[in-house]
Amino acid sequence: MKLILIILTACASLCLADPPLTITLIHLNDLHGKYEPVTAGSKSEECKQDPKQACIGGYARVVHAVRALKDKYRDFNPIHINAGDNFQGSVWYGFLRWNVTQAMLNLEPPSMMTLGNHEFDHGIDNLAQFLNNVKWPVICANIKTRDEPAIDEKISGALVKQFHVNSQLVKVGFIGALFDKTNLTTNTGKVQFLNAIGSVRREAENLRDAGINKIIVVSHCGHSVDLEIAEAVGDLVDVIVGSHSHTLLWPKHHNTHPTDQTIMGEYPTIVYPRIAPGRKVLLVQAFCHGKVVGALKLDFDSNGEVIKYESDPLYLDENYPQDAEVNKVMDVWRNEIVEIGKTQIGHTKVLLGGKNCRWGECPVGNLFITIFRKHYFKDWSEPMLALLQGVSFKGDITNAIITDGDLMRVFPFDSSVDAMDLEGKHIRRSLEKAACLDRKQRFNFFQTAGFKVIYDMKRNEYERVVDVKVDLGNKKFEPLMDEKIYKVVTTSFIANGGDNFTEISLNKKNYQMGPDSRDTIKNYLATHTITGSDLDRGSFVLNCPYCEDKKVK
Repeated sequence: MKLILIILTACASLCLADPPLTITLIHLNDLHGKYEPVTAGSKSEECKQDPKQACIGGYARVVHAVRALKDKYRDFNPIHINAGDNFQGSVWYGFLRWNVTQAMLNLEPPSMMTLGNHEFDHGIDNLAQFLNNVKWPVICANIKTRDEPAIDEKISGALVKQFHVNSQLVKVGFIGALFDKTNLTTNTGKVQFLNAIGSVRREAENLRDAGINKIIVVSHCGHSVDLEIAEAVGDLVDVIVGSHSHTLLWPKHHNTHPTDQTIMGEYPTIVYPRIAPGRKVLLVQAFCHGKVVGALKLDFDSNGEVIKYESDPLYLDENYPQDAEVNKVMDVWRNEIVEIGKTQIGHTKVLLGGKNCRWGECPVGNLFITIFRKHYFKDWSEPMLALLQGVSFKGDITNAIITDGDLMRVFPFDSSVDAMDLEGKHIRRSLEKAACLDRKQRFNFFQTAGFKVIYDMKRNEYERVVDVKVDLGNKKFEPLMDEKIYKVVTTSFIANGGDNFTEISLNKKNYQMGPDSRDTIKNYLATHTITGSDLDRGSFVLNCPYCEDKKVK
């Protein structure tokens, strides 16, 4: 890992004090491929289907906002920062991955970027292609990349930017950081992850020793970790530009207010670190999915302390202007996405319903979870259980010919197909959770393969699983035993606690990350015409008129 110094000259205590400096941070995070406008709930398809829907964000608005802020603060040293997680989360990324990501971001290149955890989701090669095609430096202090030559030398721990003030060069240091458990949740190859807080301190001390007293962290660690960084390194760090947790921070007295969104704190959030009495650290974050572009104007005194700030984030509602040239570029990519969506990937002889999967068993869920189980079953002779939550599935496949677009439409979430060891009691507890209503009064029943589950919904929560039998092969079943260890297959989302299934994430052993979920499905469909025998029925929900009422008829 190297430190980028832009015309940096080592400066010791003999250097003259810096003159006061004003800079403006313009920042974006967690775009997740949401180039199209989205609803308040981040659904782009609903925007296309309902013209009355109030749709916000979209990359044409993002670019317009960034350019407008750069112009507004052109006399105050605007710096455009991207705090990571540009990959993953839309049809655009699902079909076109690194290529469309670099093309979109290069329309308005940031001054710098840190990596998000989702930048690793499709492996080192996918990330390397992206890094080879971007026009800006990428910083991340808490990873070691020497064992991954495709990305080594393309990522630095920190960089220094300099500004001309009254014939003097004034330097500001920027440090990148990434959630340091990323290697447990995605495909990071041989990249080594170091403690984020310790790495930020190390780089901050290096910058201080080089005579730089204005330091900004670009963090993809989440707001709670950013608070810890502010406390632990607040003697050196001035501002943290955050991401990862999709936290909406907003100024109390701003002239606009995001609608249909939950504000989680003030923009900026101010931390007074105990490690440095009298100092303050400012934390900002720009929500997610292109709905907000952050802007923070900072006045530093000659000692490198923030003496004044101005908050000016923009909420990109349906009335905010869009950049016409960006929309023209997007039209070209839209056409490519449409063509890819027409690609034939398989055939089915049965209707594959998928609209009611959270209310009980469904054919699409049966098929996909059976495919995931079969991917691993060829390697293991012992009983193997597979499960996937019902909310994963978003529609029916009604035509005999299955297309890439069908698969993306009914199974839009990117994940990998992972395996682990799990005790029976944790499986049972997870099944019980799936049979509890969430805060929106919905169930989230698991689609299962390799075992059969009977629920009685007349019973109290966490007492509804009345029978679980494990498939031993040759049509032989035995009861699930609480203390026995089973091989379990699910998606990376569930394996890592998604939808609050923490019983799995906290208790899994011998965790093995596997292939991309949609690639696994496509590989199976390429060699199998789907019939009723491909559907492994596993879940039976009794006494639930509420479920029947909620199902799409």
